[in-house]
Amino acid sequence: MSRLDDLTRFVREHIPTEEASAGTCPQQVAPQMQDSTTLDLVVAYRTDEHDVMICRTSSGEYVYHGEVTGDPSSSIDLQAERTSRGYIAHNGSYTYEIRGRKIIIRHGGKVIGTEVGNRLSP
Repeated sequence: MSRLDDLTRFVREHIPTEEASAGTCPQQVAPQMQDSTTLDLVVAYRTDEHDVMICRTSSGEYVYHGEVTGDPSSSIDLQAERTSRGYIAHNGSYTYEIRGRKIIIRHGGKVIGTEVGNRLSP
């Protein structure tokens, strides 16, 4: 791989996530909220093992949805926030951060996983 290929890959993985409404959020995301608000899909990625989505409510709040690919029973929905680099959600001592196509998982502040996703059209 050339230096240009390395640089191109790095930029694609690290550029700030641009917010763009991509349509309605899939039904499996925050089903308890679907009756009371409209959820618009902002970004969705599939890694080698996970599907990750960020949706925005009609009041402007963000929801993080993550699940093991093909296993909806593994899903988790968390309140998320927009950052200068993308989005972040907290679940106790765990954090899930989306930066461009990169999903970073931390436990107690320590990185325990990093995955690169491809755009997903759920």
